[in-house]
Amino acid sequence: DQVFLYKYDLAKPAKIDSVKVVNGEFRFSTNANMVEVYFLKFNKMPNQVFLFPEKKELTVSVLFESKNDRRYLKTAEVIGSPTQSAYAIHSKYVKSADDEYRKTNSEYNQAKKNGKENEVTRISALMDENDKIFEQQVAKTLEINRNNTFGLYMIAGSISSYDYDKLKTILAKVPINLHQSNLYKSLNTRMDKLEKVKIGAIAPDFSMPDTSGNTISLSQFRGNVVVIDCWASWCSPCRKESPNMVKLNNAFKDKNFVLLGVSFDKKKDNWIKAIKDDNLSWIHVSDLKNWDCLLNSLYLVNSIPETFIIDKEGKIAAR
Repeated sequence: DQVFLYKYDLAKPAKIDSVKVVNGEFRFSTNANMVEVYFLKFNKMPNQVFLFPEKKELTVSVLFESKNDRRYLKTAEVIGSPTQSAYAIHSKYVKSADDEYRKTNSEYNQAKKNGKENEVTRISALMDENDKIFEQQVAKTLEINRNNTFGLYMIAGSISSYDYDKLKTILAKVPINLHQSNLYKSLNTRMDKLEKVKIGAIAPDFSMPDTSGNTISLSQFRGNVVVIDCWASWCSPCRKESPNMVKLNNAFKDKNFVLLGVSFDKKKDNWIKAIKDDNLSWIHVSDLKNWDCLLNSLYLVNSIPETFIIDKEGKIAAR
C-alpha cells in the first residue's frame, strides 16, 4: 500500500520520500544525486530493492507472495541504467552461488552425520574451491565497477571482511567524482575507525560487567596475552567453536594467558546457561546489548564469532 524511497548509507539510511500504491502502480519523481545509491522499501516488509540512477528513468517491477499470512517480495526487476544491469547480473550470480552453497552444505552435514569420512573430505574440498571461485568473481566484478556507485555498494557489502590496509587500498581506487557520495564518506569514516584497531595498535580499553555484576576492564590484564572471544549463546557457529576455545584455555591458562569472553547476548539467563552448558570456565563479560554491544562500535565487530589476540604490551597482535 505504500513505498518508501531511501538514500543508502552504512550508518543510517535517510528517508527521501514515500508514495501510495494505486491500482498496483507507483511513481516517484525526484532529483536523484548520481553519486548516491538508493533503495525502495515496501510497507511492513523487510525486503529492499536497490537503485542505481544514471540520468534516466528507472522502471521497477516487483512481485509479492503470501506465506503464513505475511507478504514477501518474491522477485524484483529494475531497468534503466547500465550500472543497474551490472547489479542485476551480479545479484543473479550471488543467488546461484548461495543456492549451490546450501546444497553442498546439506550434503556435507548428511555425510558427516552418516560417518562417511571420504565423502566429508571430498565435499569440504569442493566447498573450499567454490569459495575461492566466488571470491575471485566478486573481486573481478568490483574491479570492473570501481568507477560507479555499484562498486561502492559492493565495497559496503563486503565491509566486515576488510581490515584497515585492505579497505585503504580499495578506497584509494575510488574515483574523485564519487568522493562526495554519502556512502564513500561512511566508508572513509569506517577506515579511520579501523586504523585504531589495526594490527599493532594499542587495543582500546573497555569495561563491562561479568556474570556476577562486577566490572571487568581489559587494561587490568596488561602483562598477559589476552584472547578476546566475541560470541553469543544464540550464535550457532560460536557454540560449535566452544570446544576449541576450551582446548585453547586448557593449553595456556597457566602461562600468563587470559581468555576473555565478550557476549553479544541480550538475555542474561541464556548467556549464563550457555557458559555452563559449554563448560566455558574463564572470565565472561557482557553489557547485554546484543548488536549494540560496546565491542561492535569500539572494535567494529560486525559478525561473530570473532577473536582478538592482545599481546603483553596491550597491542593487537591478531584478529
